[in-house]
Amino acid sequence: MKDEAWLKKIKERLDEYSEPVPSSGWERLERELPRQKTIPLRRWMAAIAALLVGALSFIGIRLADDHSSNIPVQLSLQAQAPAPATTADALPLYTYPHRQLPPVAQVSPVQIHTEEHLETAQETIIPQDTTPSRPQKKVKKETELPRTNRELLAMNKQPRSHAKGWSIGVLVGNLGGSIGNLSQKGGLSQAQQSAPGTGYSDLDLTATTSDVLAIPKEQEIIFQNGLPFLQNRTPRIVSIDHKQPISAGFSIRKNLPKGFSVETGLVYTFLASDILYEGAVQETRQKLHYMGIPLRANWNFIDKDKFTFYVSAGGTVEKCIYGKMGSEDLSVDPVQLSVLAGIGAQYNIGKHFGIYLEPGISYFFDDGSDIRTIRTDNPCNFTLQAGLRLSY
Repeated sequence: MKDEAWLKKIKERLDEYSEPVPSSGWERLERELPRQKTIPLRRWMAAIAALLVGALSFIGIRLADDHSSNIPVQLSLQAQAPAPATTADALPLYTYPHRQLPPVAQVSPVQIHTEEHLETAQETIIPQDTTPSRPQKKVKKETELPRTNRELLAMNKQPRSHAKGWSIGVLVGNLGGSIGNLSQKGGLSQAQQSAPGTGYSDLDLTATTSDVLAIPKEQEIIFQNGLPFLQNRTPRIVSIDHKQPISAGFSIRKNLPKGFSVETGLVYTFLASDILYEGAVQETRQKLHYMGIPLRANWNFIDKDKFTFYVSAGGTVEKCIYGKMGSEDLSVDPVQLSVLAGIGAQYNIGKHFGIYLEPGISYFFDDGSDIRTIRTDNPCNFTLQAGLRLSY
């Protein structure tokens, strides 16, 4: 019994006894405790936290694309609340006592993650402000292109006469001609036919008064076989044969709105006639060379892709630059004036090239010259010209 009482007293004293922990006790305890049990716990907690943060960030970004820039911020603020699950990092306070870690109570993981993801959400929102403008630019380009094509198509369908362009043409024809050669016979009187030779006429002595014989200025008295006859000082034309005129030249046309145009150029014309004089055995060839400047106004009343029909009217000023009568030179001083009107038809081979034909009528005014031509004997003539025309 004494032994039991003694043990009881010793036990009571030992219950209140405590031994202070030595200063290096915790370090020995850290070295002795195995570390394999704490490291896997930290890794799993960190991986779970990272996956959770990534999933919430992805959802916030997707919602920001579909709605507004304020939603991702709110979601990030709300979603980051569970992030303090990584507070398991506080365990190293016991396993790593040598590190000077800040108190957990002073630094809130919720605030840290909230600020970090708030900045991330703002960075993701900034480029989204510019993204809506990109599809708008694409749509604008797509809407402008068809409108431009329609405008170009409408301009292409307009008649060429609406375009203020130029045309250059070359021509050949018979300006101032007639429908066939014009032959005229001068004819001799009965007195001339009874004369002893061509170009002579009998002298009528019964027409004399007061013993005075009047002789025309253009005639003179000659004697044949003792008989007096009158002979012309200048040879008289017995017959004349006018040839078709030949013309060639070029034209310049200025196209105006509504199918109108004005035209000018330079035209060369050759006139030839065979003349038989009294007392001559053969005909004499008369040759005249003219240079003229036409001025005309045209109007296209039909203007299609392949055919163009137009009317024209105007006038021409011509000057004889050289003449020949047989072997002698011949000059014609006056200027020849004329007016003309016609209708034209052009076949357009391409966009800028066509061939045309212009029949018409011309009238030549009397120039006051003694030279007989097809224009003096037949002032109103039928004309026909054809050519090539280049438009640009």
